[in-house]
Amino acid sequence: MGGGASKEASYVLRTEDSESMVDATNTGIQTLPSLSPSGSKSPRSNTNSPAPAPLLKQTSRQSSGLNVGPNGKLSKGRLSGRGCALKTSGRIGWLIKDANIQHATTDSFEYGRIIGMGAMGTVRIAKHKPSNLYVAIKSIRKDYVSKHNDHRHMQTEKYLLSSLNSPFCVKSFGTFQDNLHLHFIMEFAVGGELFRRLNKKASFPPAVAKFYASEIFCALCHIHAVGYCFRDLKPENIVLDEEGHCKLIDFGFSGKPDSQGLLHTSCGTPAYLSPEQLNGKFTNGYALNVDWWSFGILLYELLTGDTPFSKDNRETPYAIYLRILENKISFPYGFDPTTKDLEAAYRYLIRA
Repeated sequence: MGGGASKEASYVLRTEDSESMVDATNTGIQTLPSLSPSGSKSPRSNTNSPAPAPLLKQTSRQSSGLNVGPNGKLSKGRLSGRGCALKTSGRIGWLIKDANIQHATTDSFEYGRIIGMGAMGTVRIAKHKPSNLYVAIKSIRKDYVSKHNDHRHMQTEKYLLSSLNSPFCVKSFGTFQDNLHLHFIMEFAVGGELFRRLNKKASFPPAVAKFYASEIFCALCHIHAVGYCFRDLKPENIVLDEEGHCKLIDFGFSGKPDSQGLLHTSCGTPAYLSPEQLNGKFTNGYALNVDWWSFGILLYELLTGDTPFSKDNRETPYAIYLRILENKISFPYGFDPTTKDLEAAYRYLIRA
């Protein structure tokens, strides 16, 4: 479970679509094999959410391009690539954790498996050729951006990816473009989506929900401190790194409040929308606190496996909206009464 592995122990991650394993010891994997695309559709999303790539155990220590010391261990710290300074993961030597990659082009990368797919584009694993290390490349179709007038969303995502400095938000290492796509060079979170882990476990015990909720709480606080509202909090937009820690992704729906501290755009996922967002015509907008409503929905979901205002995956968004506005919420049998109030729930979860 995320964060549960000790620093001395080997951290082993089983992917959801394979019995292959990642053995991320200090002298673990150095190469990532080429993998073919595959995926499954999220039952609560209109976009495909492919499973994380199966990362196979490798025995060669020379194939990553990292230096191997006299003791046979991989060198850590900063590595020099062409036009960039790189910092690798302490657990997985082939994974870039911090970088400033400039003047990149399509030819700077060797592209592998698709790990995310949507209407706007795809996310792929890619090897940065100058350093022989791995990142994720998010490629957005220019024709889609132009057709749907999404230039502002792209600018917001680029700004936030370069501005956020939280261990619980995914990092961006640079951008580039070609004739058809805008490309974001991003940190590759090998643990995959939190949604997949939740879907596999059905629900989490309070101790595990505490771990995830605390990190998501910190990420939202950081985004608010930068002056933005996230507006699309859900398990599909939370990924896990090689140590099991949470990272928020997908900042395209984020927005900056106006001079009165309000936002007016209607966006987000139906099950996580707040009454203020649904009643925008009457409330004249909404503030940053809609993220805390979504956080409460997520907290409920971590503890029960379901969102409070949805009955099944076949019902219409309108039916969900009505329950949200009428505050029709039910708790499963055996649900701890101390967690029925968000404030009490979080106080309960962060209790030492």
